[in-house]
Amino acid sequence: MKKSLLLIISLFTVESISAGSYGDVYGAHPAANGMGNAVNATSSGSAAVYYNVAGLGRLSAADLAVLDYEIATLEKQGNAKSKEDATKITPPKGNKTEKEKEKSDIDPTERQVIEEYLEHPFYIRTPLRVYDAFTKDLLVNRNLKRPNKVSHELSIQYNYAVPRLTTSAPNPDRLLGEKDHYVGIGLAIDFGSIFNMDRKMKFGLNVLAPASGNLLTVNDQNPTVHRALQYGVENERPTIMGGLGVEAWKDHLYLGIGFTALASGQGSILMKNVNISPDPVTPDQQAILEIKPIVNPTFGAQFHWGKFDLGASYRRETMLSIDPLAARAQTTLLAIQLDLDIALLGLFTPRVVSYGLAFHPTESWTLALDINRELWSGFRISRTKRTYSEPFDLKDTTNYRFGIEYKWRPDWKFRTGCAIRPSPIGELPGQTNWIDFNRTILTAGVGYVLFPDSFSFTDVLKNPLLIDLVIEYQKLEGRNIYKYNPTARNPNYSFGGNVWHAGISFSILF
Repeated sequence: MKKSLLLIISLFTVESISAGSYGDVYGAHPAANGMGNAVNATSSGSAAVYYNVAGLGRLSAADLAVLDYEIATLEKQGNAKSKEDATKITPPKGNKTEKEKEKSDIDPTERQVIEEYLEHPFYIRTPLRVYDAFTKDLLVNRNLKRPNKVSHELSIQYNYAVPRLTTSAPNPDRLLGEKDHYVGIGLAIDFGSIFNMDRKMKFGLNVLAPASGNLLTVNDQNPTVHRALQYGVENERPTIMGGLGVEAWKDHLYLGIGFTALASGQGSILMKNVNISPDPVTPDQQAILEIKPIVNPTFGAQFHWGKFDLGASYRRETMLSIDPLAARAQTTLLAIQLDLDIALLGLFTPRVVSYGLAFHPTESWTLALDINRELWSGFRISRTKRTYSEPFDLKDTTNYRFGIEYKWRPDWKFRTGCAIRPSPIGELPGQTNWIDFNRTILTAGVGYVLFPDSFSFTDVLKNPLLIDLVIEYQKLEGRNIYKYNPTARNPNYSFGGNVWHAGISFSILF
């Protein structure tokens, strides 16, 4: 009997497939990945359904891009009222020199700070500015500026990743030459275009799918086979998430609830006309699978106060479960029946509890830290393997992520991040041979906003177009596996490697 089953599912039924792990291994959006995916406290837009669904209720990067465009348009038109709203200063009467006019446009408090800095030598000014950024007005709240226009977001992305694995295990062909290319589409609908409200409420959808053409590959998880747990064919599954985020307390508290799509069901294999013979025979067989969609919930909350953002999210584990997959063989002479319980349990994504903290020393800088707890201990192999194979468990892990974003100008953002992601697999001295790595991750990214008036050829745009790029490097820590009783089929072996990943996304506003 074949030990693997390949299911090719139509695109029209993709919503009933179990969740995948491209987002866990690489990231759900290049902008977030550029910060090492440390965005639990600041995520917004369509990608928020993956990182923290509550982020749908806050101003997104798309909203802020529209706001920057509206301000720039008003300034170009010489709208005096918009300048007055921006500076909150009434120019003094009388004739002023250019320097005096420039000085009068500065807020009195800010002017006093600048004068204090100028009293010091140049090599002291910058440290003083940094010190003040991290100490002054930490809990002072200001009303967030909002665009006049309500916009919806459509995000399209492509990611190219090549894991370069090395191993001395038998039959390395199944591990080498792995590819993790994937595509994604996200959608965020703002209910402000439907209801008259002064707070944000959005519905979001995010889908990540393999670019290999296989929508889903199901393998009976045999722990004795040498295989990479989180790369290559083990990633060939879509991630389908959606949710609703609301602004519960204006400018401060955001709440969200969402779902992760997956599938569960039962099946059977009917075998007949099996002749009694000392020679191997291949019976006629028919596989019958009944799969129904179910939904796993996700929850999230974000809180903003002063220069700080806090975030917390919860996502249940997901898996494809076909239980039981019974096989019935019947001889043609003696009418002997044999029932085999071959339950499949694969495509496992762990339960994740994530916490995030972000700090904004200035309007241009964002520093973020995430702690993710992945509960791999919820994984279970099939009942047959639990009975006839050695015990096998995965351990829970804690991931640490750190990211920085700098907004150089309204149209340019630069990002960098790092992460430490340990493997859920411990020592494997017995028959189990799954391969996974402790990972050190480094990322760098850039975001660019293409405004309708950025170039002469962009005047065809009605709204800004957001472009995000990321380059990621994963160092896969090498490991040596020593067996209690090494044999030619189950020897001692080692493995290691690295991964280069690049991604690009286009966010269209309408």
